Amino acid sequence: MALDWRKFAKSTASVPYVCVRCRRSFKRRVDWPLPETLPCSHCGAEAIRVSTKFKPPPRQKLDQWEKVSLLLRAGYRFESVNDDYPKTLAELPKFLANNQPRSIKPYDN
Repeated sequence: MALDWRKFAKSTASVPYVCVRCRRSFKRRVDWPLPETLPCSHCGAEAIRVSTKFKPPPRQKLDQWEKVSLLLRAGYRFESVNDDYPKTLAELPKFLANNQPRSIKPYDN
């Protein structure tokens, strides 16, 4: 018996979002369909929906947040991919060359 997704269409979910401007992540209860972006609960800038697998770097690690920003701009939302996500900014070009994002569209901010 297949799971009917329509049962969940009217439910709310706690969904992770990330704001690259203030370098914070947070969860927000939202209705379906899940919005791709929401205002950041801290600074009001646009926060992007990410996978529950996303682990934010410490706020003071600017190079790691630059990597997160570049991945989001390339269309990655931290879903599962064949290769591990890059650990450093230097590994990013090779990762981007070998993988295609699964998200619908790249983030442009």
